[in-house]
This record gives sequence, structure tokens and C-alpha cells, in this order.
Amino acid sequence: MLQAKESQIQPADYRRTTWQLQVPSGTTLDDVTRPEYWCNVAGRLKRNDRIEVVCEDAAWRADLAVESIGRMSAKVTVMHAVEQGAGATIDTGDSHYDVGWGGPAHKWRIIRKADNEVMAHGYASQGDAWEAVPALDKLAA
Repeated sequence: MLQAKESQIQPADYRRTTWQLQVPSGTTLDDVTRPEYWCNVAGRLKRNDRIEVVCEDAAWRADLAVESIGRMSAKVTVMHAVEQGAGATIDTGDSHYDVGWGGPAHKWRIIRKADNEVMAHGYASQGDAWEAVPALDKLAA
């Protein structure tokens, strides 16, 4: 019967590196799984490394494993991925407002449709911003 030997087991930190990559809003999971996506950082990666990918607008996140490295590419496998609010439907109805991503400083923000004026910003998620819209709609009515 095969058994693990003492010399075969080590803390994972000795064998691999865990990286975190923050990607801009609009980047998709399909984008980061293309080998050529990694062309600028392939030289820093090694087989079995882990990459935590976080979208700056908090729309999704994923954990990737590096399978192989090329000179200007890396093949990665998705170990786990979560899309925030997956399956949720947001009913904007007759709202006077819309919600949009304002970048890392403003985060999610509420925008008045009539003149594109930013009415509030700093929401951690799109859902949080939409939850605040009814209160503004009441004020506008």
C-alpha cells in the first residue's frame, strides 16, 4: 500500500505563490482564461501558482490555478468563480435614476437620467446602489 512520506509534504507556501490580480470593470472571466492575457506577467508565474482575480467593480471574482507557462502566455484553470448577484433581476421600472460604475474612487453610483448628474456614490456593490434608488425616487416625485 502506498503511503505519503514525511519528505513529500510541505506547507503550500514553500511550493507555490498566491497572487491577486485586480482587473478593470468590464473584464470577463473568459478574458482572464485566455493564455495570451497573461503575456505581461507570465515570467513571474510558475506551475501550480494560484491567482485570485477580483473585478474592481465587485461584479465577479475567481480563483485560478496555473497549469503551464509559455514565454508570453500562461494556461490557467478556473478552480472557483462567483458572479455577484448571479441570477438576480433588477427592475428599474419608471425610476428617474440609473446605476453605473464610477471607477475605484466613486465605486457604484446613482446617476439622474435627466441630466446625468451623479446623485450619490461610494456603494460597494451594484445591488447596494439599486437599493438606495427608491428613496431618491420618492424625493423626485
